[in-house]
Amino acid sequence: MINSIRTLTIVVLTLFCITAYAQTTKVVVIPLGDSPFNYAKFSGPQRDLKQSLLEDEGWEVCHTSVFGSGSSALGSILYGTCRIGAELMLACRPIEQVGGYFTLAAYAPREDVTFNTGYNNIYTTHTANGSEWYYDSDQSWGFAPEGASVYKNPCDFGVQEEKDYRMCMHTDKGDLDQGFRCGDDANSLQISTTWERVILQR
Repeated sequence: MINSIRTLTIVVLTLFCITAYAQTTKVVVIPLGDSPFNYAKFSGPQRDLKQSLLEDEGWEVCHTSVFGSGSSALGSILYGTCRIGAELMLACRPIEQVGGYFTLAAYAPREDVTFNTGYNNIYTTHTANGSEWYYDSDQSWGFAPEGASVYKNPCDFGVQEEKDYRMCMHTDKGDLDQGFRCGDDANSLQISTTWERVILQR
């Protein structure tokens, strides 16, 4: 009888402990882009960033267009819809991820993101916040990781070093033109309507 009571007590205590553990312990599955990461301030090109978490830190989308579209006037972007932010972010993703995750993104102060690196200066970049930036209104606009070389022809093309962390958009006569890359996930997006380029401001 005593042994039976002792056995029953052990069973009850075991069940109590399991129940208490289940009530106080959660198994947390961290989705892509939600890992412990400082969305408020980061450096260099980043992959798989969640749009809502960027918005929580003050970022807002001010321009979107598919890579296959052209004739978006840079003036209407930089001095119109994206005119108020002291910082600019370039990002890209498949359109199925609209509102979700950016495949690739980088940011810096406005004057660095739009620093004119000159027409046909195919190797010239401007370093800011962990990225190599380049911009010319009649050639291309984009970034690569800090310290990386680029080959703008007219977009950064053919360099294999850290190819997943390079973004480039064609420009032509003051317009954001068709093409060209979102990392190595989508390369030569000349007529693509399934990938988009995004500009955010803060």
